[in-house]
Amino acid sequence: MSVGVFEWFSSLPKLSHEYESIRREGLTMLGCLVELLRPVTEVRVFVAAELAEEFAGNFELKSNEVREYSGAGQPDQVLSAWQELSQTVDFGWVVAPEMDGLLHRASAALHGQTTLINCSQNFLALASDKWQTATKLKAAEVPHPNTYLASDSKSALAHVHSAQTWVYKRADGAGCDGVRLFDRAGLAALEPSGAHVHAILQPWLQGEHFSASFYAGPNSLTRIGVATQKICTKFQRVTLDGLKPADFVPDRDAMWSVAEAAVGALGPHGLGWIGVDMVYETETRTWLVIEINPRCTSSIELFAHEDRLARSIAEVLEVLG
Repeated sequence: MSVGVFEWFSSLPKLSHEYESIRREGLTMLGCLVELLRPVTEVRVFVAAELAEEFAGNFELKSNEVREYSGAGQPDQVLSAWQELSQTVDFGWVVAPEMDGLLHRASAALHGQTTLINCSQNFLALASDKWQTATKLKAAEVPHPNTYLASDSKSALAHVHSAQTWVYKRADGAGCDGVRLFDRAGLAALEPSGAHVHAILQPWLQGEHFSASFYAGPNSLTRIGVATQKICTKFQRVTLDGLKPADFVPDRDAMWSVAEAAVGALGPHGLGWIGVDMVYETETRTWLVIEINPRCTSSIELFAHEDRLARSIAEVLEVLG
């Protein structure tokens, strides 16, 4: 068996400075996946020829593990090359950190060309849309913040205490991209407009931030690890300023139970690495799900050496093979 790792930022030579940190994140994830897959299967990494020299300097890969291709530079060109390359491997794993839109396009392009072992289809669509995620979590009675469309801020105001802070985020955003904070006055001044069609509002929760990581198979969901998130707020902006393995998790069993229920609420086709961002609300001592990440997250670097992760990958490849 062989697995091809398709990572966006080893395929796009021309990137603006703002994407440099995401590119480093993607290459880190790629390195982790190679180390994880080597013991259980043959690995293939596909690299744009223009980046081959730089890539070789960052990774210790065997000659038979790297396949170069030319003509990359734009997403459509990359996808065309990937479609051809995917036919040379038994399985494909697409990596697109913080870029769910590209993950959608790649998964659709490779569907039918090879067997993907990352989230795709309906699960990917639901998890990538925070409004749809909130709707599914509510229907399944999974604890989560009250969620409103930003274009209907009046509904949020009707259900919020005047002292509460609200979070504005793009429904299709990833990480802290475009996240802003509003008090009641700011929320009231948020005029309904087309610009808010793809944005949501949620109350800002006071508590501890965590991310629970899973590895999902066709009929399995393996708990991998829990990381603490250092969330900072400044000038109405929200940033993730650090991630580390959690030394202590309050009511850990309840956390895993809520996280598993959240993944289950989105239905089938959850596959590969899945991260669930959560808050432990200290005042009420309850766990709430903030969002579900249907892709490799930064936590993979923290937990790549977990034995149960390697075993889960091997089991999934055996089932799908």
